[in-house]
Amino acid sequence: MSFRYNLTMVNLSPEDLDLEGFTNEMQPLLVNKVCTTKEMQVFIENGVPVTYSYYGKGGKHFASFTVEPDHCKSN
Repeated sequence: MSFRYNLTMVNLSPEDLDLEGFTNEMQPLLVNKVCTTKEMQVFIENGVPVTYSYYGKGGKHFASFTVEPDHCKSN
């Protein structure tokens, strides 16, 4: 079992994005959000990974980040 958010940036083409910079910024933010937000604790407590998948204009996928419950043990 897993939980997945699909997010679309309707005004952004993946080609216009600094993917490395996006990854470097988003990954730690998402780990922190999942591990520290009260509403997300139900997933962590039940061993459910949370994935954030990002899409740009035209529905083109450009990044996915998965936060595993084990990531929260070090936070």
